[in-house]
Amino acid sequence: MDDIDICMRQCSVIEFLNVEEAEGETQLADAVRSNQPATAATLLNIQHVDEIIRDDRWITTDELCHLLSIGKGTVMTIIEKLGYSKACACGVPKMLTDQNKEARKTIASNVCVGGGRG
Repeated sequence: MDDIDICMRQCSVIEFLNVEEAEGETQLADAVRSNQPATAATLLNIQHVDEIIRDDRWITTDELCHLLSIGKGTVMTIIEKLGYSKACACGVPKMLTDQNKEARKTIASNVCVGGGRG
């Protein structure tokens, strides 16, 4: 096939644009949609996240995403807006007293000997 068979002629394109311009329909941007929220961080979702976190402080962001069917970025934004912060026990050094060390040794030796959970 020739390019002429599958493409509009230049005069047809110009004619189409002239008609659109005469009717005032030259906007190329999407119209504003009032029935669809621009983000999932709605007041209702913020309230749900707050209630869920107050009920279970150990809930993860992945669990919140699954429960509310919203994205992780939105959940993180909501958590930040509510003023919550993550608590992470990883990498926190523990300063044990001598008494704590002895208690750990005793527990570990009981587990190794067979006195632990089975």
